[in-house]
Amino acid sequence: MKIVYLSAARLPSIRAHGLQIMRMCDAMAGLGHDVVLLHPAKRQLADSFDGVPVHQYYSCTNDFAVESVPVFELPYFIWRLPGVVNRPLMNSVNLFF
Repeated sequence: MKIVYLSAARLPSIRAHGLQIMRMCDAMAGLGHDVVLLHPAKRQLADSFDGVPVHQYYSCTNDFAVESVPVFELPYFIWRLPGVVNRPLMNSVNLFF
């Protein structure tokens, strides 16, 4: 079976959802499914992640495709604006993705 796993998460990530996403795809690939993980190509907030393959970072044992989808990123200062301003902007970007 061909499975396309869509994620809005930045990968690799220091947060737990990154591990869960990769482990799910690894497990489905281990069951013999053809898995493709699509995630946004967002810039990394930590310099330590630059250039690290996600399969290696998460110690995945099964082979599955990981593809970054180009997305529009709002400038960083938008995050510092009050929630009334930045929340609609961020929701529209996520909806577009």
